[in-house]
Amino acid sequence: MYLESPNHPYVALRSAVVANDTALAAFNYADWPSSYFDLKQFHGCNMASILFWGKDAEDEDFSYILYGRRKMNGPVLTLQTGTAILGSQLIVKNPISKATVTGYWADTIALTAGLLHGVATVRDSTTNRVAELRFPINGLTDLYLELAVDGGSVTCKEINAIITGFRGT
Repeated sequence: MYLESPNHPYVALRSAVVANDTALAAFNYADWPSSYFDLKQFHGCNMASILFWGKDAEDEDFSYILYGRRKMNGPVLTLQTGTAILGSQLIVKNPISKATVTGYWADTIALTAGLLHGVATVRDSTTNRVAELRFPINGLTDLYLELAVDGGSVTCKEINAIITGFRGT
């Protein structure tokens, strides 16, 4: 990423998810949740980055499915699926609301399948830092992130995700 490239501040993609999502029953427009994320606000960007954080304790895991659409009323596409693990990197302020919290950044993100499998990348995974999921957004109009708090071996108390857009090379 170049310093002069457009870079948007992080915004909430999902907030305070405490139960497994079941929003998408079928892959069609009628099931698209009203809480989808409109990518128009990332005008001039061709890449996005997602960070996860959660509450309860480190080493708790969860699973995710990132959905997207290319055109309004278009089919729902499974962009990426995987799992993530909360690490030991403490978060003391909600990055969006600035409220005091006690949580942990995800330090491990695994990519399992989806249309972006082999294209999406993870930075700083398994380092006890903050892992980042990066992927291209060219041609996509909106996203929806589905989370399963008990998608792993230990149930997380709460999961949050933030997203930013930037111009990548």
